[in-house]
Amino acid sequence: MIGPGLSPPHCSPRRLSTRVWGWGLLVLVVVCSHPVRSSSSTSADNWSSGFKNVTVEDDDGGGGELDRQFQYVVSSALEHVGSPVFWRWLQPASTSSSSSSRDPRKSGTSSSNLLHMYLPSLESNKTNPKCKEDLSRMMKALQSPKPWWSIKMVDAWGKVTDGIFGGPMYVLGSYPECLDVKSSDEGDDIILGKYCLVSYRVPRKSSSVGEDPTLKKMSSSVDQRGHTQELWSRTQRVPDISGSEVILPIPRNYGTCMPDRCTQGDLQVAVLDHLNSPGATVAVHCTTAKSELTFDASDIVVICLLSLLLFLLLAGAAVDLYIQHTKKTELAKGPLRFLLPFSLWTNWLKLFHISEDHRPGTITCLHGFRVLSMCWVVYGHQTLFSFWFSSNLIEESKKTSTLMYQIVANATISVDSFFFMSGLLVVYGVMRELDRTGRFNAAMYYVHRVIRLTPPIAITAAVLATLVRWIPRGPLAFGASAISDGCRKYWWKDVFYINNFMTVDENRQPAYCIGQCWYTSVDTQLYVVAPLLFLPLHFFPSQGRLLLYLATLASVLTPAILTVVNDYLPTKLLGSPMNKYSDYSLFVYNMTWCRAGPYLVGMWTGYFLFKISKRKFVMRPWQVVVGWTASTFVGAGVVFGMWSYNVLTNPMQFDVMTQFFYGGFHRTVWALALAWIIIACHTGYGGSVNSFLSYPGWQPLSRLTYSMFLTSLSIQTLMLYNTKKVLYFSTTNKILEMTGSLMVTAIASIGLTLSTESPVLGLEKLLLHRPGRGG
Repeated sequence: MIGPGLSPPHCSPRRLSTRVWGWGLLVLVVVCSHPVRSSSSTSADNWSSGFKNVTVEDDDGGGGELDRQFQYVVSSALEHVGSPVFWRWLQPASTSSSSSSRDPRKSGTSSSNLLHMYLPSLESNKTNPKCKEDLSRMMKALQSPKPWWSIKMVDAWGKVTDGIFGGPMYVLGSYPECLDVKSSDEGDDIILGKYCLVSYRVPRKSSSVGEDPTLKKMSSSVDQRGHTQELWSRTQRVPDISGSEVILPIPRNYGTCMPDRCTQGDLQVAVLDHLNSPGATVAVHCTTAKSELTFDASDIVVICLLSLLLFLLLAGAAVDLYIQHTKKTELAKGPLRFLLPFSLWTNWLKLFHISEDHRPGTITCLHGFRVLSMCWVVYGHQTLFSFWFSSNLIEESKKTSTLMYQIVANATISVDSFFFMSGLLVVYGVMRELDRTGRFNAAMYYVHRVIRLTPPIAITAAVLATLVRWIPRGPLAFGASAISDGCRKYWWKDVFYINNFMTVDENRQPAYCIGQCWYTSVDTQLYVVAPLLFLPLHFFPSQGRLLLYLATLASVLTPAILTVVNDYLPTKLLGSPMNKYSDYSLFVYNMTWCRAGPYLVGMWTGYFLFKISKRKFVMRPWQVVVGWTASTFVGAGVVFGMWSYNVLTNPMQFDVMTQFFYGGFHRTVWALALAWIIIACHTGYGGSVNSFLSYPGWQPLSRLTYSMFLTSLSIQTLMLYNTKKVLYFSTTNKILEMTGSLMVTAIASIGLTLSTESPVLGLEKLLLHRPGRGG
């Protein structure tokens, strides 16, 4: 194959020679027009030549001369390592773009100096002396023939990057490169790199977007209704790039690298002084290669507890296998019977057992229903919780405005699917038990709930409070310590099922351990009061149905009225004002009386399935068609009905009617759509839907859903805290991330199930008479 401009094989030697000379001459011109860096000492001379007019003077405290020199040295270093835009950005402002104006002693003001967004000031009295000493050594090193350790420190900074107008809120720099910095100065103390993540906020009235219309559009594209703070709080004018001026934003969260003897306070003061804005806030989180976590008493206790559980699992498996091999079944009736529920071998086989026999009364379609609902929860968390850690935030506003994205944006209804299933199983299981025995054991009803749900929660909280902070390593790893601190303070909220009432403190800061346990709190509270509704259904059917009807009506009207009276959101909406979003979460979303609707619809469904379980249930063809059609359109209406309001770009303003009807009815209506699917599948009118949902392969994953619920969000959060670079947002990337999260979550869930849930259920069966299935 012949490429463009190449001679074919039959061309003459003369013509070929002419073309070769032409190409050679072109290459020679190009090479000669660029400076050539020589090796060894010559390259060092070329490096240091850029700093020949700069000297380090003593700090005389006047005029900021030393800081301007440092600024010039760093900007020149950036020019050499190939960051021209950031180098220009970092230079002192001047009216001329000539090379002479680049000397800090010939430039005007240093008001546009961004150096102190990245390093403490050499001249400030607020900077500690050891830090000043190391900064001076850093500046000298940058001017030396071999500045490699110091230039690595500068190179590790989070700088203006490609696609800045795409909207990254985080520019993390190079975390590993910073921690790898080690000075090579002989005879001096070694300087190590200290990585710091800086997050700053400037009040809206103090920030400036400048006159650039593109930047104004960028800021407003995610802030149509004042729903979020400005995407960038501060901008700087970059002079003379290709003969024009450009407005470039500084992301509100960026990484920097400084000498290790400089403190977080030194950098925080420098940034605040540079921002020079009343009301500005700066948070700095730093780490070094020497930063090591230390084991404390709680870590040791949890490790011992996990070791004991592992010993019980292995010991139980050894005894179990010995009994099976020797046929000495009498051992299973002695004291060793209390060890057998921990058998790793038997519990593993039970967990992954697949039964193709459909026992009468078993609602097989719930297996697939659970798994798909859990995947929906995980996908929603994967997308929404990492939303702000994307490199293309502005582009996200377009991608999240599509109709199909409502599957993610409105994913909160996936939780209502679990409320529905919980109510269904409670009533269906207890009704069958009442029908069989004629009595209700209230004590065992509540004991079963506590001993089934609490041990996995306790173990999860213990691990999060201690060992989890050892896992992530990266710019955001300090978030894991926040998780541990939260669990050490607030674990009791999850264990006593009151998390939903106390998710924040008096300053509306997070005050919980396992964030998603608001669901177990609401579900348990509904479980506690459920007997007041299902017992009348059994003993006084007419009065019981009336009572359940009134409770269902109240569950719809309560959130509707609260939403309208208090002007709450009808549901969680993308880009909502933070105070509106918080109010809705605290006073509607987490409240038991506002989430009871799907649970009560599940109770109706469980009662209906129990009533038809002793006779053949027949529907006419038109009833089946109407049922499936209505269920499909109702479900789609709930998922996609808020599309015009639930977007980042140009959302519509919802009115009172939307608040009342959608805010009050949508979760209960969603449960009604699910009720038809369950009834149709269970009674033989599900067709291919039932074949899919009842596929036996769902069974092992279905048994893991509770443990996956407890571990998934924590694992996703830790994966985010382990991030070294912000990620590009796209549907494909989020699906891939979700797949990885599900895999890790499944592995962790297997361990949690085998170590807590399975042994506890085995001990319950051994020690107590278990009531009908409920919860």
